[in-house]
Amino acid sequence: MLKKNFHHMTYEQRCQMHILLSMEKTQREIALEIGVSQSSISREIVRNSRSYRYDFRFAHEESVKRRSCASEIPKKMK
Repeated sequence: MLKKNFHHMTYEQRCQMHILLSMEKTQREIALEIGVSQSSISREIVRNSRSYRYDFRFAHEESVKRRSCASEIPKKMK
């Protein structure tokens, strides 16, 4: 079984995504341009849109908050 390499989107990728969305590019075109999967683009838009508009600054701030909170939660070992 192959393990997929997962990387968080960078601030630069979010900026690119914002520009491409404003140019009315499709999610598939954005994914190819940025180098991530189309589902990652879809999740990013849904998770980080305000008033039906994607805001890359808000997206990055929220991403940083989610990562810092996730690392503070203790994990229960079975």
